[in-house]
Amino acid sequence: MHTRTIAGVTTNATTLTVTFSDGAVVRVPLSCFPRLAQATPRQRARTRLIAGGIGVHWPLIDEDISVDNIMRAHSRLTHHQDAHTSPPVSAQTLLILREPRTHYLAKKHKQAPRKS
Repeated sequence: MHTRTIAGVTTNATTLTVTFSDGAVVRVPLSCFPRLAQATPRQRARTRLIAGGIGVHWPLIDEDISVDNIMRAHSRLTHHQDAHTSPPVSAQTLLILREPRTHYLAKKHKQAPRKS
């Protein structure tokens, strides 16, 4: 659970931007929050901080998003971006990935088991 509190929230057509009371700024794609993504700019513009800043309420769409949910979405996004910059897959991993396909092809072609 995060102890940060929200100081302000803005949105544009694609992004939710949250400014925390400690000055940190987090940007998350609206697609992480489907109700916000489907809302009109007017609906997204009207916000109210709730519970002492640990959440935001959008009264025109009856949506509440907590600091924890914002940080979780940001963390998933950051982790996903890191995955794209990971080192190449090892040969051992490729072998593991290929085994199910090989097993599937053997079943598909109904190869008889080899006799010793």
